[in-house]
Amino acid sequence: MVSTIEKLNLEAIEQSPVLRIAGASLTVGGLVGAGVILIGAFCVSWLITRALRRVRERAERSRQALYLLERLSGYAVIILGVMAALSTAGLNLSSLAVFAGALGIGVGLGLQGVVKEFVSGLFLIFDRMVSVGDYIEIEDIGIRGAIMEIGPRATRVRTNDNVNVLVPNSRLIEQPVTNWTLKGDTRRIHVPFAVAYGSDRGRVREAVLA
Repeated sequence: MVSTIEKLNLEAIEQSPVLRIAGASLTVGGLVGAGVILIGAFCVSWLITRALRRVRERAERSRQALYLLERLSGYAVIILGVMAALSTAGLNLSSLAVFAGALGIGVGLGLQGVVKEFVSGLFLIFDRMVSVGDYIEIEDIGIRGAIMEIGPRATRVRTNDNVNVLVPNSRLIEQPVTNWTLKGDTRRIHVPFAVAYGSDRGRVREAVLA
């Protein structure tokens, strides 16, 4: 009898509304279920992107396509997880008022930069003027290296000194960037140097080539 009463009390607590948003009542049970779905979605997204990354690193061809698939799969799983979590929590997805209001408040509070970098990252992935593996140079900030990853906020560039530099995605779209390996791997590089007057040109040429 006692266990039955405790069970009924627990169910009542889980079904009791704790918050109201746009006419929808959020219960404890719904919020717990939404949290579990979100955690599961992030875990699945991490596993999928990690598996595709391993395949991409071992592949000799179609690396750009695999990278695009890796990113889109991770984003899609997270978006679906968020939608499922909101539905489980009790929010009506047929109405976009909640989404528009939440997005407007977030952007108004300072998420403009985050949204800008995320959208810029998507443009970089689809545009493919700069891709993972390309060797780029950003002259005004003195960065030269290979693109290792295009993330939702920044692009990771590894320099010749094996130093990873995070460059905002919008920086690669709005400012001039030299892509040394775009549509080909052969380029002419100018290396300025000076020698003393009267030096033997033949020996200078041999030293430079060496």
